Amino acid sequence: MLGRALAFAAERHNGQFRKGIVQIPYIMHPMEVERLLRMVGGINDQDILAAAYLHDVIEDCGVSEAELAEIFNPRIAAIVAEVSNDPALDGPAAKAAMIVKAPNMSREARLVKLADRIANMADILDSPPEWNRIRKIAYFNHGAELAAGLRGINPALDAEFYRVYNRINEIV
Repeated sequence: MLGRALAFAAERHNGQFRKGIVQIPYIMHPMEVERLLRMVGGINDQDILAAAYLHDVIEDCGVSEAELAEIFNPRIAAIVAEVSNDPALDGPAAKAAMIVKAPNMSREARLVKLADRIANMADILDSPPEWNRIRKIAYFNHGAELAAGLRGINPALDAEFYRVYNRINEIV
C-alpha cells in the first residue's frame, strides 16, 4: 500500500518543485510528512501513512476523492480530502477555514495535518528569497493557530511542532 501511494504521489507531483533557491522535487515534502508521522509520531497505521504521501494530490494535482477511494480505499481518500483546502476559497480564506476546521477533523486527518505543518515550517526556515521576514513570521504564527486546534493528538508530534516553532528567532 505505501509503495503504491508513494509511486502515485510521485507520478502526480512529477515536474513540481518546492519553493526555494534549490529546486527540490515536490515529492520530498510528502515523504517528509510520512517520515515525521512514522519516526517522530510513532504512527504505523498504513492508511494514515499512505494519506501522508497523498495529502496534497487533491489540492495540487487535480485528483478527486473518488479517484483516491477507487485506487486506494475510502478511508485514505477521506483523510486526504479532509486535510485539503476548500478549492472554492482563496488563500487567506482557505487558511482561516482550516483553522476553524482543524479541531473537528478526524484523528487521522489531524495527525497528517500536524505533520504537514511541521514539515512546511521547517522548510520555511530555508524558504525562498522572495519570502521576507514578515511573511515567514506570519506563516509561523498561522501555524501556531492551526496547531492549537490539532494539539493533543500526539504528544511527540506536538513537541516536534514546538521545537520547530521555537526556531522562529532564526528567521532573518
